[in-house]
Amino acid sequence: MCNEDVIDPTVLLDAISGDTALATELLELFFCETNKDFEGLCAAVAAASVADAVKAAHKMAGASMACGLAGVAGELRELEQLCKVAMPSDMNARVSRAGKALSDARHFFENYYAKEFSA
Repeated sequence: MCNEDVIDPTVLLDAISGDTALATELLELFFCETNKDFEGLCAAVAAASVADAVKAAHKMAGASMACGLAGVAGELRELEQLCKVAMPSDMNARVSRAGKALSDARHFFENYYAKEFSA
């Protein structure tokens, strides 16, 4: 899933004038916060809380776009829109895909920033 169609590492770099040290700090913060938000999404799904699922998906989608993760953001935006109507019957599968996409993105950036990005 991690290719130039779904992850564009230049989006974040362009926004911060190519500062790779700042990019690694921002990505560390992004993944830390997104992990918390993802846990919130999972809890919302377990509790069948559509409003909380929409909020978590929306927050993660926006942050993902800012970091150049169009594929992740697309999955989350779709999830957000579906939840605005009702909890989709395949919600667990969708959440799993989003979690894998986030994990794949983290690995992509770890490789992309090899030395600067701390795991």
